[in-house]
Parts: sequence; C-alpha cells; structure tokens
Amino acid sequence: MEKVLDAAKPVGAMLKGESEYDWATAEKSLKTFEKVAGKFGGLFPEGSDTGDTKATPAVWTDREGFDEALQDWADATAAALDAAPATLEEGKPVLGAVFAACKNCHDTYRIEDED
Repeated sequence: MEKVLDAAKPVGAMLKGESEYDWATAEKSLKTFEKVAGKFGGLFPEGSDTGDTKATPAVWTDREGFDEALQDWADATAAALDAAPATLEEGKPVLGAVFAACKNCHDTYRIEDED
C-alpha cells in the first residue's frame, strides 16, 4: 500500500490546489491504484489476522464487506481512468470518488495511526 500512498500524494495535492492539475500525473497514479486493486484483497487470506497488522478484525469477520469496499475503489478508479478529465474541474468529481472509496475502506477496515 506504500505505492498507493505515494501515488495518492500528487493527486491529493492537485485536488487541494497545492499543485497544478496534470492529467498525465493523475493517470499514472490511477494506473498504480488499478494495478494494486486487483491484488490487494489477496494480501489478507483467512488466518492472516494475527501479528503486526494495521487491518481491523473486520477485514476477516466482514470479508464480503471488505471485498465490496475494494471493488468500489477499483470501480471508481476505472471510472476516473475512463473519464480522463482534462481539467481540475472535470477531475474533481471522478478523482474525489476514488479518494472517497479509499476513505470508506479505511474508516472500517484500517487501524489509523495515532499521531
């Protein structure tokens, strides 16, 4: 997921107005998300719920919900890639949906670091 975090940073900066909107950069990030989305669920097989993990028990006790959350993220990513927004105004709705899907999954299935 470190690759996802690294890929999310430039898109997040664009959405916040901290950097210039650039579709090529956003597309590269989305392709990283797309690649990871297809593999991520497999990182949490049954019985892997012990040890040092940032995943909540819900990953294993609500596997159907977890898989749905991952699919929502994959679907939002695919929709953003298909839209290929040329401007920030066009990008905000579709890129925002990708980040909303991330947040939704994190809210239920990830233990956030306490800073």
